[in-house]
Amino acid sequence: MLAAQKTTLMEQNLYIGKRQSYGGNICTLRYVGEVKGTQGQWLGVEWDEPTRGKHSGEHGEGRSKHPTSGSFVRPNRPTDIPHSFLEALNAKYASDGSNTSNISHKASENGAGHQTLLRQGPVHISGKIAEEIGFDKVRQQLANLNELRIVILDGMNISQLSQRIRTSNALGNEDSVLVERIMQISPKISELDLSRNLFEDWTEISYICSQLGHLRSLRLDGNRFRDVLSDPSSYPHEIHLEKVLELSLSNTLSTWQEIAHLTSRFFGKLVVLAASGNELSHISEHRLPHTLCTLELEDNDLTALSGIKTLADLPNLQRLSLRNNKFCRIADSQSVSVDKSNTGSRQNVNFTFSESLSEIDLSYNAISDWSFISDLHGIFPGMTSLRIAHNPLFENSRTPDDRSMTADDGYAVAAARLPRLKSLNFSQVTAKYRLNAETYYLSLIAAEMAAVPKGQESAVTRRHWRYDELCKEYGDPVVSRPESTLDPNSLAARLVRLHFRLAEHATALVKEGSETDFVLEFPKSLQVYSVLGYVGKRLGVTPMKIKLIWETDEWDPIKKAGDSDSDEDEDEDDNDDEEATTGQDRSTRMMRRDVVVVAGTRAIGTWIESSEAIVRVELMDSTWHSSSGA
Repeated sequence: MLAAQKTTLMEQNLYIGKRQSYGGNICTLRYVGEVKGTQGQWLGVEWDEPTRGKHSGEHGEGRSKHPTSGSFVRPNRPTDIPHSFLEALNAKYASDGSNTSNISHKASENGAGHQTLLRQGPVHISGKIAEEIGFDKVRQQLANLNELRIVILDGMNISQLSQRIRTSNALGNEDSVLVERIMQISPKISELDLSRNLFEDWTEISYICSQLGHLRSLRLDGNRFRDVLSDPSSYPHEIHLEKVLELSLSNTLSTWQEIAHLTSRFFGKLVVLAASGNELSHISEHRLPHTLCTLELEDNDLTALSGIKTLADLPNLQRLSLRNNKFCRIADSQSVSVDKSNTGSRQNVNFTFSESLSEIDLSYNAISDWSFISDLHGIFPGMTSLRIAHNPLFENSRTPDDRSMTADDGYAVAAARLPRLKSLNFSQVTAKYRLNAETYYLSLIAAEMAAVPKGQESAVTRRHWRYDELCKEYGDPVVSRPESTLDPNSLAARLVRLHFRLAEHATALVKEGSETDFVLEFPKSLQVYSVLGYVGKRLGVTPMKIKLIWETDEWDPIKKAGDSDSDEDEDEDDNDDEEATTGQDRSTRMMRRDVVVVAGTRAIGTWIESSEAIVRVELMDSTWHSSSGA
């Protein structure tokens, strides 16, 4: 019996790396032999679907990459019949329901018939037959294979070449005829999807594409290629692959070296490359074609931006998708530091991407500190569009006074830290949004400064590289230290500290040599009349000519003539000019909210809410004062 099993194995031509399909589930043969504790021969297979198996398939040196992707099956278990490219093409696009009988008959003869290429008979939905209207016309158009331009043959059990061809790398007569027939039957194919099939060798792809002179897009997702780096002397007709502009090698479990080898050798004009789901944890020094404009590296295991610095050499790269990786730091040597207090400054990095790279997707990663966000400005100097949603940073961040920040607040801080952004999470960064984001960020810095002792504010501002720039744009923020730290019965708790600033147009009306900026402290219970007296004495002017205006930290939009207060008008303003604006442009749209401190017996502490504030001093001339008095 054992001899009979070995004969069966030889007849099946089993070898490590062979691609097979059982009941529509594709796998790769990893082991052939006995299993301890059992009798007879077994096949150790690694399923393409990681959850399909029962264990890791560990036996000797063989082990699958996933703990539940391995299984042991008997050699006599029926496999699904593989098909050639032309069989699959005819079955899907030229079949009228009758000419698939040959394929079905061949499957039944081989005892495999677990999967047919086409669904035959009516379509049932919830137990009812779905009426197909207009599909006959569609079938007639698709049946004209000579005019097909977009061909999708994923999951069709295609295995193009025999083992003899794989080992000899030479076309036999039968295969030469096959290649010529592809050219004659469908010469206009420009987009071809061969994902999730039984391909094992890159030679198979080369043969199929050799007669497709119009091919521009090729998808090979979910296949498993062997001996990619063996580098035979020449692949047949490899020059035809140079016309391909878009290539997808996702979920092929290819190494970066293999991906770089294939793309640089065969696809010299490649523009779009997808290499997602390949369990990549590091990008080696192997280079991709310099023509690349879009690169997708989603669903991998990348953790540090320094691990992809090889990509910085791509001069034409415009879009980079790093979605659903494990990015949490800038450099490999950097320990993961969780910064939830809205701090974080840029680091010195030794790599910078091309300014052509404008769109970055870092959503669904493990970013948890603000320094990572700040560093993006220097690493990606051309970045204008960023997607960064669904990261721990925006779920766990807190303000300096330990209040929880919403995700939207976190996105606003991210936009304020990155001044070149025009799009964040697919939403436009308008001038109004940027103004609100930057003033909010500035207020958070002020709150952080208030949490440290006086004289140590510079330690805070050094952590925020945009602080000086924002102060120049919006003015220095008021640092109000919490009054709760003071004894409510102390004199300091009952004082208000006012920074007086003389308006520019009033400098000529005050006594020569008077200070234009000065600070005074008053009891909060002091009347406004008395405050006017002290200020007037300091400036050498009559107190009743003085007008005090408290400059708050809040901003209001400026309404144009004829504007109403409706929400519709405000929404229309958001859709106005989308171009980046300067500080002068913003001042024409927004203005700081001012509160006029009216002269009277009311206490100054009831006008000004905080313990420290900026007050602008304006002077009223005699003409204005007399007219207002009338």
